[in-house]
Amino acid sequence: MSALSAAVSPNTPSCLGDVVDHLQRQGHWYGTARSRDEIDSWVARFGGFATEWQMLSPRASGTGQVGSLSHMHGYSQFPWHTDGAVARRPPRYVILHSPVANRTPTQVVDLSQQIGAQGALRSLVLLARWAGEVRYVSAFERLGRTQLYRWDPDKLEFTHPSELTLDWVEDVSYQWEEGGTLVLDNWRCAHRRKAVDGSDRSRRLWRKYLYVEVSNV
Repeated sequence: MSALSAAVSPNTPSCLGDVVDHLQRQGHWYGTARSRDEIDSWVARFGGFATEWQMLSPRASGTGQVGSLSHMHGYSQFPWHTDGAVARRPPRYVILHSPVANRTPTQVVDLSQQIGAQGALRSLVLLARWAGEVRYVSAFERLGRTQLYRWDPDKLEFTHPSELTLDWVEDVSYQWEEGGTLVLDNWRCAHRRKAVDGSDRSRRLWRKYLYVEVSNV
């Protein structure tokens, strides 16, 4: 039984059951939550290790944390990416929560359903350069009964010439409302932020990562 399946019981709130169903079927869920405390109560049922909440806000390029997407891309559109792609074991789930409505959407693509790219992704070896470490990683791995995709053009380099991009993929776009909450299977889905215009630079999102054991995924 997976961690998601185990999170559901006869006493499970209907909202959590909906989260689990969508994650299993399409790799992502969007809905509303009253607060981060409510989300934390869902996360506790999944088991594993959850990070503290981190506030994300748009910044001009060259400012903020070095190596972050905002530092590299500023207010421009972010590239498609999976979070922690250079890590030996990226976080399994990414949880984003918007305390107020904003106009800049987040786009999501289920890599496992991009049939036209499966052959290329499953044979692709990438070079990771991060924090002084250089190593090879696979864009696709099998872990237990699940699969792991990695994608981050800022931190992962092609080892051989390739024209593979995710620019053509069929994505889902989520417009943030007050209390909007997006849960992503980060091993399955890539995501990106659209460009932020001058009227939406007060955009704020809270982010939390959830790590689970391979045997529980």
